Amino acid sequence: MSEASRYPSRLKFSSDLRRIREERHLTLEALRDETKIPLDVLQHFEETGLFDNPMFNRVYLRMLVRTYALFVAIPSKVALEALDEALLDSYKGRLAMEFLGEKPPEDKETPTTKAAKAEAPEVEAQEEQKPSAKPPAERVKAKTLVTKTSALLTKAALSWESPSPGRRWVPPVDIKKRASYTQWVLIVGAIFAFFGVIWAVFEFLDRPDGAEQQQAVLVDTTAVDPVAIEPPRPLIIVGDTLDFVVIAAQKVERIHITRDEDARRPYWIEEGVAVAYPALEWIILESQVDRIELLVEGYAYPTHSLDAQGRLVITRAAVEAFVDTLTAAPVRLSVAPDTIRLMTIR
Repeated sequence: MSEASRYPSRLKFSSDLRRIREERHLTLEALRDETKIPLDVLQHFEETGLFDNPMFNRVYLRMLVRTYALFVAIPSKVALEALDEALLDSYKGRLAMEFLGEKPPEDKETPTTKAAKAEAPEVEAQEEQKPSAKPPAERVKAKTLVTKTSALLTKAALSWESPSPGRRWVPPVDIKKRASYTQWVLIVGAIFAFFGVIWAVFEFLDRPDGAEQQQAVLVDTTAVDPVAIEPPRPLIIVGDTLDFVVIAAQKVERIHITRDEDARRPYWIEEGVAVAYPALEWIILESQVDRIELLVEGYAYPTHSLDAQGRLVITRAAVEAFVDTLTAAPVRLSVAPDTIRLMTIR
């Protein structure tokens, strides 16, 4: 069974594009003359979407769909979003609904959906029955205790009377038993200590249940000589398949790539897009090599070493010699919103 027959939404995507073209009275011959795309490729695209042909990778499909959409006066952004839905097998005919006036398909409730809806109230009830991580009664009690202690300290501060010159200080009148200056200081210190204990209890209740403070581990590094330590060399094992990734630093309109015994093929790569080209023994890159960045086994590879014919030729022996010289970490690729995922072309 072909990939196209296994994913009917992909066939519906290409079929909707064809029906839009026919509804606007545009011929395939006119599309070929305008875009310079071979007629048999256009016919095959409208019949199968080219999803079953590994030669037409996602980069090529995005370029073809963008060109097709401009020809039939469809916004390229809408067409590319529909292509992404078709690749995920979730295309529901949005192009036909928007540009042919067709009605959306009716959503049918599956047994799985019914079961999920029936289970939802039980899940919500379980969530409501979960005990609170911080009992509110204890928190309110702690806050009340802190408030009372603060009021006590404020009252003590307001009742303070400074002793006049030549006169011994006398505690406030509401203290029945007179105490010496040292005893009064001890009383105030005890109040502050009590306040500190209450604050510690409040902080403990504020933490999530079961949380434990991590103790820092101090390591004595005085005996380590940083000069004598060399960074560990990465262990890179070159497998049966060589990993080559081409990143378009600028827009690449036509770069020729030959892998092993495969034919020499041209590729168009948009700026910022990365495409993987695996090979078994060697790869040859020609034309516009100065517009790309190359990763070999995940590491940046120099692209200026061209032969007399202006080609970048990389063999398995060159890859093995290259990875033996590596000391840094591999390059991490981040996929921007306007780019595509890395994909392997076989």
